[in-house]
Amino acid sequence: MYLLGIWQDQLTYPPTLQVAIHSCVTLTIARDNLLVAPRCEPLAATKECIIVPRSIIEGLLTALHIRLDHPTSHQLKLSVRRYFFALDLDKYIDQVSDSCHQCAASRRIPHTMIDQTTGDPPEVVGIAFAADVIKHECQLILLLREVVTSYTLSCLIENERHDTLRDALLRLYPDIFYLFQDYNDNFYWIRTSGSTNAFGTGPKYDHTYGTSQGFYLYMETSNPRNYNETGRIWILLYNATNVTCVEWFYHMNGTTGNILNVYIINATAVVGTPAWTEKNNQGNIWQLGQISVERDILYYYIMFEGIVGSSTGGIALDDVRITFGACSRDAQTKCDFEDPYICYFEQDEYDDFDWKRTSGSTPTSGTGPKYDHTYGTSQGSYMYIETSYPRYNNKTARLRTSSYPATNGTCVMWFYHMYGATLNVYLVNTDGTVGAPAWANTNDQGNVWRLGKLSVETKSAFQIVFEGIVRSGDKGDIALDDVRIIDGACLRNETCDVDCLNGGVCVSDYGNENCQCVSGFFGPTCNISKKQCDFEDPHICYFEQDKYDDFDWIRTSGSTRTSATGPAYDHTYGTLQGSYMYIETSYQRYNQTARLWTLSYPATNGTCVKWFYHMYGATVNTMNVYLVNKEGTVGAPAWTNRNNQGNIWRLGKLSVETKSAFQIVFEGIVGSSNTGDIALDDVRIIDGACLRNETCDIDCLNGGVCVLDYGIENCQCMPGFVGPTCNISQYQCDFEDPHICYFEQDKYDDFDWIRRSGSTYTFSTGPAYDHTYGTLQGSYMYIETSYWRYNQTARLWTLSYPATNGTCIKWFYHMYGATVNTLNVYIINTEGTVGAPAWTNRNNQGNIWRLGKLSVETKSAFQIVFEGIVGSNDKGDIALDDVRVIDGACLRNAQNQCDFEDPYICYFEQDEYDDFDWIRTSGSTPTHGTGPAYDHTYGTLEGFYIYIEASGQNLNDTARIWTTFYPATNGTCIQWYYHMYGETVNTLNVYIVNTTSTVGTIAWTNRNNQGNLWRLGQISVEINSTFKIIFEGIVGSSFSGDIALDDIMITDGICSTNDNEAPIITFCPLDAYLLADKANNTAVAVWNSPAATDNSGVPPYITTNIQQGDLLAMGNHLVSVTVKDSSGNINSSCSFNLEVIGVVNASSSGDVNASSSVPDYLIAVYILCVFIFIMSPLFIFFCRSHFVNIRMEAPTEMNDYVTSINVPTYLSTIIKQSNGMDLHRSDNTPHDYDEIPDGNTRYEVPPATSGIGNDVAPQSMETQLGNNVAYEHDYEPIK
Repeated sequence: MYLLGIWQDQLTYPPTLQVAIHSCVTLTIARDNLLVAPRCEPLAATKECIIVPRSIIEGLLTALHIRLDHPTSHQLKLSVRRYFFALDLDKYIDQVSDSCHQCAASRRIPHTMIDQTTGDPPEVVGIAFAADVIKHECQLILLLREVVTSYTLSCLIENERHDTLRDALLRLYPDIFYLFQDYNDNFYWIRTSGSTNAFGTGPKYDHTYGTSQGFYLYMETSNPRNYNETGRIWILLYNATNVTCVEWFYHMNGTTGNILNVYIINATAVVGTPAWTEKNNQGNIWQLGQISVERDILYYYIMFEGIVGSSTGGIALDDVRITFGACSRDAQTKCDFEDPYICYFEQDEYDDFDWKRTSGSTPTSGTGPKYDHTYGTSQGSYMYIETSYPRYNNKTARLRTSSYPATNGTCVMWFYHMYGATLNVYLVNTDGTVGAPAWANTNDQGNVWRLGKLSVETKSAFQIVFEGIVRSGDKGDIALDDVRIIDGACLRNETCDVDCLNGGVCVSDYGNENCQCVSGFFGPTCNISKKQCDFEDPHICYFEQDKYDDFDWIRTSGSTRTSATGPAYDHTYGTLQGSYMYIETSYQRYNQTARLWTLSYPATNGTCVKWFYHMYGATVNTMNVYLVNKEGTVGAPAWTNRNNQGNIWRLGKLSVETKSAFQIVFEGIVGSSNTGDIALDDVRIIDGACLRNETCDIDCLNGGVCVLDYGIENCQCMPGFVGPTCNISQYQCDFEDPHICYFEQDKYDDFDWIRRSGSTYTFSTGPAYDHTYGTLQGSYMYIETSYWRYNQTARLWTLSYPATNGTCIKWFYHMYGATVNTLNVYIINTEGTVGAPAWTNRNNQGNIWRLGKLSVETKSAFQIVFEGIVGSNDKGDIALDDVRVIDGACLRNAQNQCDFEDPYICYFEQDEYDDFDWIRTSGSTPTHGTGPAYDHTYGTLEGFYIYIEASGQNLNDTARIWTTFYPATNGTCIQWYYHMYGETVNTLNVYIVNTTSTVGTIAWTNRNNQGNLWRLGQISVEINSTFKIIFEGIVGSSFSGDIALDDIMITDGICSTNDNEAPIITFCPLDAYLLADKANNTAVAVWNSPAATDNSGVPPYITTNIQQGDLLAMGNHLVSVTVKDSSGNINSSCSFNLEVIGVVNASSSGDVNASSSVPDYLIAVYILCVFIFIMSPLFIFFCRSHFVNIRMEAPTEMNDYVTSINVPTYLSTIIKQSNGMDLHRSDNTPHDYDEIPDGNTRYEVPPATSGIGNDVAPQSMETQLGNNVAYEHDYEPIK
């Protein structure tokens, strides 16, 4: 016999092979004369494998590897094991795969590349370089990079020969600059990353990447450095053009007087004066420094010099760049003082006081500007000197700009405001000496911003110094804004540089430049219209407060100071930033008045005056509008309105015809309390009389129509929109509107939801930003749990929505914090009754916005109520945003498929009351011989699934995981894949849980070892309420009992299978009689539960038309049992009767035999049996034998067995008289009870063990104890 080229009689088995063979099975010779062995793998089908000798195994495996197109080692093992057996087979397969050159070439590159060197990176600049050649579109590009700074230059080369590379490197070397430390200074600059060693100084990150991993150069000026010690670093540059820009970023932070100098040094290496300098603390920020270099020599140096100050501090340097051409100076050449660093201008150290940065008016009235020049608002910033006490005559304040390079012509421009005092402007060279002023102005220049300018020509770098000098008195504030450095000399005697608006012309009058405005406009730049005023300008359009009224109108933005009165936003923009005028009624008396006078307008044959007013509050009084002629007499009102007009801006208008100039006076009158604010906005003067009874002037949005109702104009909105201008959708709310979409706070809860933007007040809870925009400015609603008690609630009601056959409600919620409690969502019908939640979630859901949704079907209009419940402390804020109401039922794909690939495990929840948790993992479980080797979704080691780890648990420990809520359904299929592999696998149960969250009966179960493969499980669900699914894993007797779960899918419709076979009913309860309670003539329905099986292996659903526990009236009741499997097949062949029989009370004489056909002695026997049964279980045999005898003698009437005596009453009396009773539970475990249990406790009398046949004895006796509760005796029909 020949075996693969070897005669069988020549075969000898080594000891190792003999051991391996004997440990499996005996070898056999197949019909084709090959030596074979049965396959030994567990759970695998029996198959014969050819035994391969070691001498040919490598050749065989190599041939198979090539023939099968280079499979992986794992794939080759799976294929070879099916047909061949050999010792060390896996080792030989690994050797063949590893030695394959084609496989090695196609392997993935490792994630972490090997470093080029094992040495530490250099800390000194200019000693290490890297070079490489890039091939791009037939070109060779040589790159040269300095290692520390990463500064890189390149050039084209013809080839990669040694001579070519050497010459190219020599050409690039001067270009890339040679950076080196100065050996004659006191210390070195250090290359570092992250924060420096000294606290409160140095940057926290580099400038290049803005991370703690990026590098920069740094000089440490703290100990052991001494005052005035220097550290210098040099750069050698090759200048290819006449102008080069040197740029760098520097960081100077600390409480010291450190100095950073930058020198431009020619080839002689003689260090002269600095070309650029900066000193002192510049703040914790990277700043840009730059110098334009003009040199006609081939080489020059740049030197950075750091000088140590008097105390702690540090100087950092990063991103040095050298570019051809002059520097762009935008960063230094325009300053509007809007940034708090005031463009890094410096206060003079040797003057008397400092310039101040401010916005709005200065503290002293009658001097200084009311707004900045840049924006012309009270929010814009400018610099000024405060001349009030403690300032004295001739005291000076100087402000120095940055350093600017030498120039043949530069124009310096600025805007100044001089309501008194003197302003000087100096040009200071690099020596720092302040000479005579280059520009000066004195005395009061009026309440207006004016332009100053100065042409500069200098051969050295220069600074500009603005000097303000105090004169006598406090009315001498000087302001400065919008400093600009412009290339080229200033234009003189041609045009002036004030930007006049609306057709105004700039004119120069004795050196002062002003705007000459066209008719209808005025202001410093003709920026204010006489005929249109929105009060955005802090001058309130130069309207005047009445001097003889009781108080003044106030300009404000946002809501007024008092709640429940005044507007929440202006009319012009409808935002919290827009401005309007109003009267504040909190501090005034009843009927006091405030009047506001407009400008004077010319005589007219027809002019329409329009304005928007807001009169909202319980005690709003009156608003009057007067037309006043040139005599100034206020007569009767031309327009009036009074009382609460609602929380809305309304349009007022008035036609004017007058032969003389006129003014308009707006008068507000105070009501009886503080809830009477009146607001005014958008006053307009329009040529032509007002149109009446035609159209109104509200701009209604979203298809709304403006209608006039008794002189009041409103928007009539299309369905689905609300708000003063139909600007708010009923079906979409992002809470950006301060009216919160007209949602209402509940009046009967404990506290209110709050509208907020940014983070909440409490750390480690609540969102950091809204969901709509994801910014600090976006708004959302939330409950603040800091000030409330545990379980207090806040409810927010939406608007009413119409009846619907299918509507999807969506919202985003944020539940983050250690003590987050519960968010409930209710659907409320027209009656307004809050029932059970339609959706709920609880506990910490992580610092993330999550989507909630709910499908609604209702025959009446409904509202949605969002209820937040307070947790045990302040770490329980709950937020809400982006509520949407969408036609059609919700699409449930987001919730209805879970593959556990995301770390949030589809927001499923671990049960808090089980014994341990499910675990998310990939690959195999830690225990050998149990659990899957890969997930089901992808079938790879990278895919995820969840499983229970049985290793550290006890027998019958459980782990439960809850899905999210799913809506009520007429048919839904739930499918999942499970893996139950291991010798001691116990049980996997699936429950369907309704809104009561009670874990009821098992809807699906499986147990024991199901093999090393993923199996499909499914159940169909029909339920009238929302539900969750629970997957419960139960631990077996040892560690080899892991159970895994993957790919849960929820799909509409019942589960589809090819199963047409109905389930089989294995037990149907027998007919039974129930004894009625004498108090209400009803009995509690009880019976032994029916049982059924199905060919699918999935337990079928069992339902009955009468539920156990129902109260049944006297008479017969048919109980129908319906059994339905997961395929929809139904078996309804089981039914049984429950007959409720009454109790005949004993006669007044106490005769227990009254109306009984049973002999007297038999009644005594019954009573004796009951007494003996209670006193001693040993007499049960006697009683049962007596029943049998009676039954055998007279089995003619059922009445013989169910007598009419009042047994419950008598039995209850006996029980109460005894000190204790020995009863048996349904598990036949004896327990001693000293008290009568409640009506929900059931006990079962153990049946007789011998001597009584089933055909003549009762099967069971179940006793339900309680006050007058029926006692049930089930008897088998007499045969």
